[in-house]
Amino acid sequence: MTPPGLAIDATTRLRPWRVEDAPALYEAVMSGQEHIARWMSWADGTYTIDRARDFLAGCEREYPSGRLDWAIEVEGVPVGSLGVPRSEPAHGEYEIGYWLAEPYTGRGIMTRSAAVVTDWLFDQKSAHRVQIAALSGNTPSRAVAERLGFTLEGVFRQSRFNRGAWHDMAWYAITEDEWAAREPSRA
Repeated sequence: MTPPGLAIDATTRLRPWRVEDAPALYEAVMSGQEHIARWMSWADGTYTIDRARDFLAGCEREYPSGRLDWAIEVEGVPVGSLGVPRSEPAHGEYEIGYWLAEPYTGRGIMTRSAAVVTDWLFDQKSAHRVQIAALSGNTPSRAVAERLGFTLEGVFRQSRFNRGAWHDMAWYAITEDEWAAREPSRA
């Protein structure tokens, strides 16, 4: 099943990635490559349009088996990505991951997008708990989790290798009951 399109606001929406998005994906990554590469090992200096195309072909190929990856579109232009890199549907557990091109950060786009996907996972996928992991130093990604009411459950020491060094990972989660009880203004 291809993931559904999800409206975020009047100018922003989530939609499934398509292979023909390769130039836009490449441009989004390269518009702030150093910003993204600080936190995402795949966005190193070797990122190419062919790698973008390979990622998108993988999305399209794996959508029928349940892969969930969305392009974040602002005014019709893909500027980031939000996906579910790990899931355990039998246990109701889903992890969301995300990145946004640097020119679009600081506008609340990711917080609103992550809120919509979290709602969708609880409502449509019968999630019991949703998790977010971020490198400990990735303050913007951690702030998204905190603004949405996710609880910091722990830090996995030196568990991710990026840019030639090991980094700690901060793990956040929220349960279905906690999500339902949160203050609506948090999202």
